Amino acid sequence: KALMLVGNNTVAKPFQLKVSNRKLIMNVLKKGGAFSIADISSATGISRQTVTKAIDHFIATKIVVSIGKGDSTDSGGKKPVLFSLTPELKFMVILTRVRYFTISLYSLAAEAAIAATERIPIPIQGSFDDFLRLIRQKSSDFMSDQNIAEEVIYGISLIVPGVVEGNQVLRFNPFNKNWGQDIPIAEKMNKLFEKAKVIFIDNISRVAGIGTIRNSANRFEYSRVVTLYTFEGIAGCLFHQGELISLSSPIIGEFGHMLIDPDSSIICNCGCYGCFEALVSPVSIRNRIQSEPDLESFLTFVGKPLNEILFCDIVSGSDRGFVCCIDELARLASYFARVFYNIAVVYDPDIFVIEGYYACYNRLFEDAVRDQLSNSIIIPPSRYYRLESDATPLEELELSGSIYKLKEHFFSDDTIYS
Repeated sequence: KALMLVGNNTVAKPFQLKVSNRKLIMNVLKKGGAFSIADISSATGISRQTVTKAIDHFIATKIVVSIGKGDSTDSGGKKPVLFSLTPELKFMVILTRVRYFTISLYSLAAEAAIAATERIPIPIQGSFDDFLRLIRQKSSDFMSDQNIAEEVIYGISLIVPGVVEGNQVLRFNPFNKNWGQDIPIAEKMNKLFEKAKVIFIDNISRVAGIGTIRNSANRFEYSRVVTLYTFEGIAGCLFHQGELISLSSPIIGEFGHMLIDPDSSIICNCGCYGCFEALVSPVSIRNRIQSEPDLESFLTFVGKPLNEILFCDIVSGSDRGFVCCIDELARLASYFARVFYNIAVVYDPDIFVIEGYYACYNRLFEDAVRDQLSNSIIIPPSRYYRLESDATPLEELELSGSIYKLKEHFFSDDTIYS
């Protein structure tokens, strides 16, 4: 009897081969829609007999169902039975931002949410356990409103700002000091949602980066890419040919905490002075331009008070020639250039993609960044870095990346296939 060779010319054991075949079959079903045994066999190159056994296994575990019969073949044979992922099974994504969270429901095979809550405020003074109790209450209310039993929620993803280690522990959240540090967040979630098969925890900037790459896969599939998530904090991800580079330390990608100006009097949420995200924050921008001679004219132009000015307003003002905005844009570009330089000497990406607040940059900003990078004697004159923006709303990127990672985590579990 012939033995199948797998990677490194090693012989595949029957169990390994069964799991491998079932993963290939599931990859077809994950695309969504209805498939016959013949469809799956043709798509995978796996025999119909093996496909039938795998489908029987998935039906027994309630992941796959028969949804009726398709059209008969051209030769007039029997109508084939069609199979799909069980539409009743759901995934839940709990997306936590700085001041609020949302809950969204997805079916096993769909990429778009089938239902979502409004924004739910996060209590400022509460502990992390208080926050989890609120999540549990609101999730129960939401499922009740949607007439969905908790038993059909197969996987739950909790996405949070801060440093997340190993999809298990929240090391630090700079926006809510009452939560404390080193929180065993996965363990706590498992106790709250005991019926869920999978609990997945991740960092909000990481899933946003995945959302950017997934939404523009053709543009980035052959490149080294750095995504830069800019909101009330700044962080990012490293990608190689469309795949997230998973590194050993959870702090890798916390670009907002690069020390850009150690002599600065501006203190960051992390307790250090001169961090990148503190220097480019809206508060810092407002403080720097508040004494500029043409400030009042600029504020009249944008129709906002100073305490509402954001980076996009600075961009608009620079386009109209306001000196306070042109000077501030040049200063901000210098901060970004220093961060890009620090990343470049470690990873040397082909493309930097800015998401969020700073995605609205203009040509003046881009040229200033390029000028500063080109002045380095370390980076060769021939080395060209593409600077791109992803203007997709951050919540869309976060949800897109969240559901992709949750499903990837769920479908990578070998127990599903054995």
